[in-house]
Amino acid sequence: MLTSSERHAITVNLPFQLRAHHLVKHPLLQDGRAVRDLKVLVDVPVWDMLRESEGHAFLLLRALLQGERISMSLYGDDGPPPDVERCPDDSPFGGGEAIGWTVVTMNDDLMVPYKITTATEESVSGEALFADQVFAARMVLEQEQAMGDERDALLITVAQEVGADLLITERASLLNTRLLQRGNCQVAAPVDALALVALYLRAAGQFIAARGGWWSFVAPPTQFYQQMAEAHLPTLAEFVRRADGVVSPATTSSTSEP
Repeated sequence: MLTSSERHAITVNLPFQLRAHHLVKHPLLQDGRAVRDLKVLVDVPVWDMLRESEGHAFLLLRALLQGERISMSLYGDDGPPPDVERCPDDSPFGGGEAIGWTVVTMNDDLMVPYKITTATEESVSGEALFADQVFAARMVLEQEQAMGDERDALLITVAQEVGADLLITERASLLNTRLLQRGNCQVAAPVDALALVALYLRAAGQFIAARGGWWSFVAPPTQFYQQMAEAHLPTLAEFVRRADGVVSPATTSSTSEP
């Protein structure tokens, strides 16, 4: 259990914020500019929804997550499906790992019972979790919501341990937790994640004005902001329409000393 002072020290992350206190050796931003890829962990139910949805925001998020400067990995409570692509058994850096996934397996070590493996087409990396790390996360979730879900606790702990910058999930317990102050990971629902990913890409010099499928239209910064202003700021006609056609001229009042 956390002490009252420890609970008080944990504060909720502000929305739409790329955290500044990443590991000193591998910062995400320097002087407001991206210096490495954004590392994103996606909860599998969210990814399934993104693949099936025809909504514009979800289509855009899916395309951006598969684009340049984004290092994405999937996470599922029950692991990857059996038909997922895997590293060849004779691979020099692994064998049988699910490509594009972050997977947790259990072992017989009571102190370090969790093994984390993240595989891409080029590499395989591994970390380990102490039992106390997951236990502490579950206790915080239990204090916040009167119940502690072991799966939710494991997910947020894994995201922090693998150095994810962003965890995309719809689990309410993780979207509202105060655990975020303990690590580098920002947790966001899909719509908020779209704003964060787009913000990061602009910091990386990619001002994407339109994206569809495997194509994108990238504009110079000035043109990008001009197009966004023209698209989203109301014109005079729209302003008048919203005012129900009633617009009064501005008046000024002046006072004079007697």
